[in-house]
Amino acid sequence: NLMTITPQFNVPGTRTFNITVTDPAGTNATATFTINMLTVDDLPFFTQTIPNITTLEEQNNSLDLTPYEGDPENGPVANNNLLTWKFQLANISNTTAPVNFLSTPLFNATLTSATDFLLFTPIANATGSMNLTLFLFDSTGKNVSQNITFNITNVNDAPAFVNFTNQ
Repeated sequence: NLMTITPQFNVPGTRTFNITVTDPAGTNATATFTINMLTVDDLPFFTQTIPNITTLEEQNNSLDLTPYEGDPENGPVANNNLLTWKFQLANISNTTAPVNFLSTPLFNATLTSATDFLLFTPIANATGSMNLTLFLFDSTGKNVSQNITFNITNVNDAPAFVNFTNQ
């Protein structure tokens, strides 16, 4: 006969089992054995898909990334855990390390790891979209990433006179 033991996901520790076997004549024997399940350093993970961000030109926008982070070894979904966020422009060479501040022709972006807040500040009168890759790192440097799109939509500004002189 075969016995299979499937431990709970991400629950390390020692488990002790008592096994009793009985033969057809009714004679039985009992044995005790212990299994020690070791911790494995898992990758951090996203608890849900991070949404794209759309904002009007010249309107700041922020996103709290805390609800999107998870990692069995580095604490629950909470600020000031051992997880850190970074980002970079999407689809660029891996030679550029992810950062906490980014300046582009469309916006400036700041990522504060202590609060897990991503703040976008659009450049005046700039519109368009740009893709970013967000990275979630654990304390050992393992990471996962997801691309998001930041969209800045045009606002119909009121007309203004420029260099108007009396003639």
